[in-house]
Amino acid sequence: MVLEIAVDRLEDARAAEGAGAQRLEFCAALALDGLTPTLAALDAVLDAVRIPVAVLVRPRPGDFVHEPPEADLYVAEVRAVATRSVEAIVVGALDREGGLDLPLLGRLVDAAAGKTLVFHRAFDRLRDRPDGARALAALGFARILSSGGAPDAAAGREGLRELLALPDAPRVVAAGGVRAAGAAALLALGDLDLHSSARREVLARDEGVGSGEPRRLSVDEVSALRANLPAS
Repeated sequence: MVLEIAVDRLEDARAAEGAGAQRLEFCAALALDGLTPTLAALDAVLDAVRIPVAVLVRPRPGDFVHEPPEADLYVAEVRAVATRSVEAIVVGALDREGGLDLPLLGRLVDAAAGKTLVFHRAFDRLRDRPDGARALAALGFARILSSGGAPDAAAGREGLRELLALPDAPRVVAAGGVRAAGAAALLALGDLDLHSSARREVLARDEGVGSGEPRRLSVDEVSALRANLPAS
């Protein structure tokens, strides 16, 4: 069981590691549910931390349907990230009917050049999540981020339980509103990982003029989450 913390800033990457995170998901613009970070920002994080770093590759906010030439940009971004010493690359692509975009996913697998692949929470928008999990396993995906099809992981426990029961499926990473207060109930479902941004609201006066950051990483929340997991 691994605690993965999503961060979009170098200082948060350092702080999350210090508070007990076992893996990071690094991205840009968490307020937009994450976008592809710059390679310079990624390099800075890789130089600053010792724990594994997964990188979200998502070329734009919004839905997860990518038509040409946007699909070509997606492939190029994955190929660029794959040149770095990242633990995993996090992607996701759907078709207009609510299924996996298998042709594009195949291209992303090739572009990843052997890096571990993770499917992000677009998974929860699939018409048939068990079939989707089996298809992702066949493509070589190692992990799936999911809230069990619900708005958050706490509400989606039965959906997560269903995924955990699938044979030979990618590893389940519970994601979506994961907090320390509900971590024990999620871990009781079975052998899964936890994914959280561990962010808290902060007062505008604490932010500095023009900071534009309504939420910040809480090291206390990271520590409390980590306390729920077995000692490594």
